[in-house]
Amino acid sequence: MDTVEELGGTYFYAGMERLRAGELFFWIFVDKTMQQLGVGDVGAVAAIVSGMAILPTRQKPAGAKKGTSLASVTSRKVFGNAKFPYGIQLPTFIGNPWKA
Repeated sequence: MDTVEELGGTYFYAGMERLRAGELFFWIFVDKTMQQLGVGDVGAVAAIVSGMAILPTRQKPAGAKKGTSLASVTSRKVFGNAKFPYGIQLPTFIGNPWKA
């Protein structure tokens, strides 16, 4: 079935079952983006969409990009204040590090 159906308050779409309304919206957005771009890699498109800064956030310093991404919010919920072992710190890039 390639159609959207409601099943007991949850949705079925493209072989995925028990989707909530927000999840249904996300996967339809990914599916339509793939069709528009003519791409077949669901993972890549899902990563791009989830990394878009579309959620409102607190006030930021002047010049900062407004909003935050689904990936950022979800990773904070999953990882919290977790740290790498042995005090390892990875670099954090803000903006495009390759842009002159």
